[in-house]
Amino acid sequence: MSPWHSARRRARGFSLVELMVSMVIGLVLTMAITVVLVRSESSKRSTTSVNDINQTAAYVTYVMDRHLRSAGSGFAQRWTDAFGCVLNATKAGVAVLPRAAAIASPFANAALNPRLAPVMIQADGADVGGGGEIRGDLITVMAGTAPTSGSPMLVVTSSVTANPSSGNLQLPNTLGFQNGDVVVLADSGVPQGCMTQQVGGLPAAGGGATMLLPLAGEYYTATGAAVALGGFGGATYAIPIGSTPANPPQFFVYGVGDNRTLFGYDLFQFTAPDQPFQVADGVIEMRAVYGLDTTNPPDGTLDRWVRPDVASGFDAAALSDGSDAARQKLRQIVAVRLGFILRTSLKEKEMTLGANYNGGTQTYSLDLFGDLVADGHDVLRRRVVSGDDRYYRFRTVEVTVPLRNVMAAPGS
Repeated sequence: MSPWHSARRRARGFSLVELMVSMVIGLVLTMAITVVLVRSESSKRSTTSVNDINQTAAYVTYVMDRHLRSAGSGFAQRWTDAFGCVLNATKAGVAVLPRAAAIASPFANAALNPRLAPVMIQADGADVGGGGEIRGDLITVMAGTAPTSGSPMLVVTSSVTANPSSGNLQLPNTLGFQNGDVVVLADSGVPQGCMTQQVGGLPAAGGGATMLLPLAGEYYTATGAAVALGGFGGATYAIPIGSTPANPPQFFVYGVGDNRTLFGYDLFQFTAPDQPFQVADGVIEMRAVYGLDTTNPPDGTLDRWVRPDVASGFDAAALSDGSDAARQKLRQIVAVRLGFILRTSLKEKEMTLGANYNGGTQTYSLDLFGDLVADGHDVLRRRVVSGDDRYYRFRTVEVTVPLRNVMAAPGS
């Protein structure tokens, strides 16, 4: 064979079959790598979305736990005079409470005349969305922020004076009261309600051994919606609940609203305007139940859990009727258990929920307070998941919060 033919044979390229086999192998490898990358990215997005709602759950429980643990601070000591009274409050000459109009969504069903109470649960009170979605309960939490030296003080009989822009009252001493403090005047002998007032100056010597507490400022009012300042002074207690603007009291209502968002609203409008504010997103439902100390007199031990819409006398209307029985029931509430259902924002390609079989029927559901049901408490809350929601991931989170100020309050 000639050298020319030998060189030509050595320089020959791949055959068509060889090229096709190579292309097939390359395509298979490309598809395999693509599938791995797609699944990795999908898993990454799922993990990120789950981490997001886990962080949201931790934040929401932290916020609510911190607020609930302070519920009743300042006024729980005088619960026989303060619990259940209608709050009258004015800001810059405009009535704030009772309200003249409903609060914006999701609080359209909230009471226009909220009662003074550490915690009030309005079952199924949160607005439903445009599609009628269940959003759960409204929870009102009231907590004073006065310094530890501040405590309810009995007002000297017939010492209250009221003028359009200022007033005053006399106390045995004014320890813990400072200029700018917000004070609740509560008197079981004034059935129309209680009033918030503002200290408008430095306490001064009153008549005899008493001290004069001047009242004035943005939150001063001589006349409330149904009660006047001049109507107090018989058996009235002045209860410091905070100061403005440095340390305002925390009287908030919470509920789930649009866009899977937990909202709050400042009832006194100390820290926010007359609009709900966002707390956290990713929450689709919030529920709560009461923990009761039913022993008479109270012994500080939780005896049973009740749902406010199931247990007789513990719905929001019954607890807000201003009666002695309602005050006694409010005193029995020594703990609250909160349940949250959270949902990711990422829609998965496959269903993410397992099935529960009830009577042979396949349903998808999420339960809250299931362990309490096992102990004999009628508190179960169940959310049936249907439609596109079955392609999302969910988390249920529960937290139990003792109401330490109520537990430490006198039995009578």
